[in-house]
Formats: sequence, structure tokens, C-alpha cells
Amino acid sequence: MTTRLLAVGLVLLGVAEHSMGQGESAAIRAKTTVHGDGTRTETITNVDEKTMRATTYDASGKVLLKVLNRLNDDLEPVQAFYYDPTGKPLYRSVYKRDFNGRVTEVTDFSTTGKTLRRLVYSYDSVGKVMGIKAYDGNGNEIPSQRRKP
Repeated sequence: MTTRLLAVGLVLLGVAEHSMGQGESAAIRAKTTVHGDGTRTETITNVDEKTMRATTYDASGKVLLKVLNRLNDDLEPVQAFYYDPTGKPLYRSVYKRDFNGRVTEVTDFSTTGKTLRRLVYSYDSVGKVMGIKAYDGNGNEIPSQRRKP
């Protein structure tokens, strides 16, 4: 009973060590974010598998979106796969990073591999996002509508 309470307490704190057997273990991090509109996102990161799964729910608890992220060695997303509430694939995103680990580009692809959109980030000398340029699937720049980073 004490072990179960400890495990639940660790999950509530956002970090848990899940026993895998054979002396192996996977660090599991769980986090819930409640958004201003009443929706919430539950995120579970598996450090050993380098994956992060996020599920967003509406205020009544109905699933809105599921996301599976593949992570790099620094546990930063390199790919994200988006699914509707039934698990049907919607699209995927690929992240490019600079030598400081900052996202420099995000490209969204359809389920058939067609480019849907590309976002290109620029930074100032202290690493603050200065601008984001958006391009459609054909490479044409989409006029800015005061997008905030």
C-alpha cells in the first residue's frame, strides 16, 4: 500500500519511476495543464523511449486531440504526430533546431506526405523570438497577421 501511495504521489508531482522488470526502469513524467478556456492537456513523457504523449480534453472530459511526439536526446520534440479523438491520423510536424536547441523551422505534412505549411523562426542575439514567417504548402509566404511567438 505504501508503494502504491508513493507512486501516486510521484505522478501527482509530475515525475514517477515505473518499474519495467529485469532491473530496467523507465522514467515517466506526467503533467496536466488546465487552459483558460476550460480545456486541459495531459502529457506523459517516457524518458527512456524518448516519447511524449499529449491528450487534450474539453471542459466535459471529451477528447479533442491526441499528439505523439518523438524526442531527441535533450527530450525536445523532433516530430509530432497529430490524431483526432478516434485515433485517426491528421498530420505530422517535423522540427528543426539550431545548435542552441531553439526551433528554427516547423514543417507540417499531410498523412500522404504533402507539405501543408512551414514556419521559420528568427531570433535576436539573446535568443528571443523576433519573428515567424509562414509559408503555404507551395512555398509561398503567407502574409503576416501579427502572429505572436
